[in-house]
Amino acid sequence: MYKAGSSSPLFLSFQPNGNISSNSPTAVLSIMKFVHIAMLLAVVPAVLSQRAESVPRVAKREALCPAKSVCDCTGIAPGLFCGDGVLGCKIGDVYQCNKDGHTTCNFGVRKTCQKCNKLSCP
Repeated sequence: MYKAGSSSPLFLSFQPNGNISSNSPTAVLSIMKFVHIAMLLAVVPAVLSQRAESVPRVAKREALCPAKSVCDCTGIAPGLFCGDGVLGCKIGDVYQCNKDGHTTCNFGVRKTCQKCNKLSCP
């Protein structure tokens, strides 16, 4: 028999109708808090991913490019390359050729581009 102030093991019983009964009302409240927190943790990432998708992709892409350039990357595969002084590209600067094959983004001076005109020198 349980007496006030004495320690008693916690008993939870699950009823067929889905209810939980316990000898401790605080245990039920603790379980309810845990369930609520678990549900919040499950929902928050989904909400945040929806918010991120609402930002236009063009705005994201433009935010990644620190300086648009007059350098034309015709004939160069999309990706990073060192400027060679041709088609408006500055020698020693590293550029990113966009998928359209013409527009570039200038990321500024890179030591390896200055030294050997490559992204990495041997």
